[in-house]
Amino acid sequence: MHSSSSDSDATDLVSVTLETASETKTIQLCKGELLRSAMLKQGLSPHNGRARLINCRGLGTCGTCAVEIFSISDSGIEPPERNTKENLRLNFPPHGSVDQSPALRLACQVQVFDDVVVKKRTGFWGQDTDGNLSKGYDAELWFECALLLQEAHLHAAPCLATEHEPQGHPVPWIEIPPLADDDPVVDTLRCNC
Repeated sequence: MHSSSSDSDATDLVSVTLETASETKTIQLCKGELLRSAMLKQGLSPHNGRARLINCRGLGTCGTCAVEIFSISDSGIEPPERNTKENLRLNFPPHGSVDQSPALRLACQVQVFDDVVVKKRTGFWGQDTDGNLSKGYDAELWFECALLLQEAHLHAAPCLATEHEPQGHPVPWIEIPPLADDDPVVDTLRCNC
């Protein structure tokens, strides 16, 4: 298991390169952040089309945030293999075909600890195995704000300071009161409400 440092410097950031049919974008996120949450906070969606609205909000039950993740290092993502939720969901239709990529993971279940490349395939669930990439979608945070705030308290990410602004997506600040004097949670978090 990875430990997080309380120092907020460039070594706390990793790059995620998202490849879609419409473009390739690279974003910076904090080591240990959940891929789905980090993408949404930076204005990118791991979901296709209407799945941006109709999804399980990161519970690992719908499968609409399925993406292929390629890491240069063995420690790029945690867990390194699919967890129980991923195995259940990705082996259930429309996922689970014999030609499904072994790199297919649920973005809501994966923490990023090193630079990775993420590819989003076509289909409502990102399940297509024909090799075609989906077009890129902007995040739609209709119901996400409360979950992102809750996650901030569960997974402290001290490097979420103001030094990296989402690329092309202005996101207003929401103040979060600390839980306790010794609580490591950041006092502010971006949330597009």
